[in-house]
Amino acid sequence: MRKIITASALGLVMATPVAAFAQQGGNAELDALKQQVQALMQKVQELEAKQAADAARTEARVAEAEATNDNQTDQIAKASAKLTSSDWATKVKMKGDIRYRHEMIDQENSAERTRQRLRVRVGVDAKVNDTVTAGLQLATGDDADPRSTNATLGDYNTRKSIRLDQAYLNWNAFQDGVVTLGKQSQPWVKAGNSMFYDGDVNPEGVAIKYGAKEGLFLNGWAFWLSEVSAGADANLFGAQ
Repeated sequence: MRKIITASALGLVMATPVAAFAQQGGNAELDALKQQVQALMQKVQELEAKQAADAARTEARVAEAEATNDNQTDQIAKASAKLTSSDWATKVKMKGDIRYRHEMIDQENSAERTRQRLRVRVGVDAKVNDTVTAGLQLATGDDADPRSTNATLGDYNTRKSIRLDQAYLNWNAFQDGVVTLGKQSQPWVKAGNSMFYDGDVNPEGVAIKYGAKEGLFLNGWAFWLSEVSAGADANLFGAQ
């Protein structure tokens, strides 16, 4: 019995330093792990801080780019509006034509005659504002002949005359109604192929046209045919 007790006591004494040693080794490993964890946490915090800084810089660049884009868009819109309001190219329409014609005149009791004729017309319509349009047209022809804009070729290569063929103002005074002043196209409607009034003649004066393109209409005019100082002027008034 005594031998057993002594062995047990010896075993307890020998175990105590081993447990103490194990406890000391575990604390060292734990400290090492804690240091490693702290180092990792520090790196994570540094990465998070760097990521946050990069995100902030990216947001700042995006905001700057958006502001620059908005500014450029505003400048383009202002420039476009200014160009639209001041550019006459958007308000002016050009028109014109050129015609070459060979004529043969075989009149009774007269010798047969042939001639070459050229007609050139160039015009422009300009929008002055929402209700007023100005028109101008130049054409070849003889100022003594209001019925033709033809220039006859064969006069020893002389230069041909260019005359003021039309010059007028159109005023849309009311809905479906327009007042025209100046040298203008004929304001009346010709029935069929009527040749009562030569279509090449551009009357001079004032005309009023009312009505849509189809249906009822009303045309009125006052044209100045001749102004003389010695007597009464010759004028033409009419309605349709």
